[in-house]
Order: sequence, then C-alpha cells, then structure tokens
Amino acid sequence: MAHHKVSHPISDLQLIKIAMDGFMDMLRNGELYEVGKKALPGVLTAFYFDNQIILASSQKGGSALTYTQGNGLDELVRACVHPDDKSNQAKCGEMSALQTFKHLYPTKPIRAQNIVTVTVRCGNDEVRNSNVYKCKEEDLEVYSPCNPPQGGGCELLIGPKKLIERHIPPTTWTNNGNAAVTYSKNGWETTPLDRLSLAAPAQQ
Repeated sequence: MAHHKVSHPISDLQLIKIAMDGFMDMLRNGELYEVGKKALPGVLTAFYFDNQIILASSQKGGSALTYTQGNGLDELVRACVHPDDKSNQAKCGEMSALQTFKHLYPTKPIRAQNIVTVTVRCGNDEVRNSNVYKCKEEDLEVYSPCNPPQGGGCELLIGPKKLIERHIPPTTWTNNGNAAVTYSKNGWETTPLDRLSLAAPAQQ
C-alpha cells in the first residue's frame, strides 16, 4: 500500500496509469520478497481525493480487515451491504483502501472526501489464473467494482452521498486506445510505510 500527497490535479486517465504502475510495482516487490504466486493479491485499487492518492491491494489470507479493525468502518460498510452479500469475503481492494484512509484519518468523515476510485488487474485470464507474475503491463485492465449480480457489493458503496463518490469505468481506458498517458511525481510527498502498517488479524 502507499499514500502520496500530490502537488497538482490528477486526471482519470492518470489515476488509471498510477494504479497500473502500482500493480506492476506489486509484482516486482512480490518477486523480490519471494511471495508465492497464490499468495499475491489479485487487484490494485487507487483512491484520489483532496490532492492525495492511496494505493492498496486486495487482501489475501487472514480475517477480513473490513470487519475486524474496530474503527467504525464496518458499520459504514454494513449500512450499504450485508456481510453475507459481500463477495471475496470483503477483502476487495476498495476495502483495503478504505481501511488505509481510516488509519491515516480516523476522525475524518469518508463521505465528505469525494473519493474517486479505480481498480486494475491482469486482464489475461490464462496468466492471471496460472502465474500472475508473468503479467505484462499491456495485459492490465480496469476492473469494475464487484456488484450484486456477481454476488458482490463494492458497487453499493459507490455513488453520490455514499462512501465513495464515483469509480472510473473500464471504457475510460479502452476508449483511450494506445495513447500514452504520463504523469509527474514532482512535488509528491510519500507517507513512510511504517505509518501505513495494518496488521491483519490471524485467521480464526
């Protein structure tokens, strides 16, 4: 996970590119620390709000942070979707990013932040299901929030006056074709990793 304070506005396409760069960084770090391919998270989610960016992966292993941190986030999530209706055991990237926000800003109301979110994953099904470490940057895709027809619920957290203001749809990226998307990190302030640590409870 990561948290940056940025010095200039970020467009939707730039946020997608930042998330994709974060996903590839996750793969490189996973290889560096010899994380098994089955233990590697499947998606990377980015939040953008108030000239800040949060990057967080989905959760693998342990009990879901969503309902076990005692920080009030579980009540906000339950108000939108029942735990039994939440796919992926509430371990989606959006959930991890919300936990990171609450960890950084325990007293700030989430709804007031006008958060924009996007999630990316490896779009090559064969690679994703066999060995995601083989995923290439050109394989990445924007992944829509899980929704009720899929047995999910993150979509229910997104919209005006909900926890997350809006998500960037996959068409934003696909309609861009192969046009280059760039961004500058000049002036960014990065929060030290030890301030972002979220220890997952042991699996019950």
